[in-house]
Formats: sequence, structure tokens, C-alpha cells
Amino acid sequence: MRTACGLVYLLACLLEPFMPSFSREVLKQLNMPPETQFSLSDEGGDIENGKRPWDILSAGHKIGTPAPLFKELKDEEAEFYRNKFAGSQADRADRALKAETEAKEMAKQLKKAKISDGNKKKERATKSSETKSKAPASIEGGISISRLDIRVGLITKAQKHPDADSLYVEEIDVGEALPRTVVSGLVKYIPLEEMQNRKVCVLCNLKPASMRGIKSQAMVLATSNSDHTKVELVEPPKDAVIGE
Repeated sequence: MRTACGLVYLLACLLEPFMPSFSREVLKQLNMPPETQFSLSDEGGDIENGKRPWDILSAGHKIGTPAPLFKELKDEEAEFYRNKFAGSQADRADRALKAETEAKEMAKQLKKAKISDGNKKKERATKSSETKSKAPASIEGGISISRLDIRVGLITKAQKHPDADSLYVEEIDVGEALPRTVVSGLVKYIPLEEMQNRKVCVLCNLKPASMRGIKSQAMVLATSNSDHTKVELVEPPKDAVIGE
């Protein structure tokens, strides 16, 4: 057992330059302080010590709590990362720049729409009661983007829906006193870790709807390709203020 633990320790030291977080976790589970890590250099005599892995851990040494070092990568997660990191660095940079440009353009349109909506409200306030009574009919005749309450939100917590494998349940800060609970069908397209602590665009003036026993109070905006095999969140500009 001491020999096996010693070999694991040596492997962690060898991989430290390439996988530092992995090596730290291995040392933690072996209950070995990071400062004791071999540098595997001739100067410190580490190479000579490494020839005797059974002597690296002393007799009676207690290891830490064992836990899986890697998790299984599901098919949808593999597909997500394949799409995300496909092509060269230049290709990925172009895609990121395009997405950021589109987000900024959407933010500009939303800002203009809100200003326009505000001006319309002022105009309606000065009209007669007869004109006001006719206004609802004209509004129903068409849908304007100015009627959509789209805000910048921050996902503060995301988890799997307890009763639906395809749904996430998120807590999203949209600049109100309390975060909103939002249920999204994005499990197939976006890994859970990618949903944590990120800014998104949220449609806030939808009627709350119960989804598998949990009431969703808004909707996270996303975009997809033509055949709906790839879905990405609509991200606001990095400097966007939560709630705007």
C-alpha cells in the first residue's frame, strides 16, 4: 500500500507543470502538504528518493478522504466543448468578437426601444379619454419590442430541476430586492458549470408559469442555429449593469 501511494505521489509531481489543480487534489487526498512536493531535481536529491516509492510515505501515515478526481463527460457536454473549442484560436476569437458585437447591438436596440416607449407613454398621457380607450385595440394589432421588459441578469445559482432531467432551475438577480426563479430547458445544450455566475439577458414581463412544480418568473434568452442543434445564451456586454 505504501508503494502504491508513493507511486501516485510521484505521478502527481510529474504532472504538476501540466495539471497543477489535479496535482494539488492528489496531494490533498494523500494528506501530503504541497510544500513537501518533489521537484524531481538532482540538487534536492529527489530523483534518488523517487527510486524508493515505498519510503515516501512514512509507516502509519493516514491519507485524506478519497474522492473521484474526474467526472464523466456526458455526450451533450462533449458536444458543447467540441463546438466551443472547434477551429483555430483565430476562429474562436472571431466567433467571440461576433457574439459580443451582436450583444452590443441588441443592447442598443433595447435602449432605443425603451426611450421610444417612454416617449409614447408621455404622448398618450396628453390625449383625451376617447383616444385612450382606443389605444388597447391598436396595441393588440401588433407586437413591439418596446413592450418587452428585457434586463441584464446575473445567474447567482443554477441547479438541475429535481423532477425534470431536461430543465435547469436558476436564481437570477435582475436588479430587484429578491432574485427571480427561472426554469430553463437548456440541460441538453449548456453544461451546468457554464450556467454559474454569468450575465444573461432576461425577459422579465412574462406571466409566471409553473414548470414541473416550480414557478418560473422570467425567461432566459438564448439563440440557436437553423436546425436547433446548437443553442447559446444571449450575453450582454461585459460592462452591462445588472437590472438595466
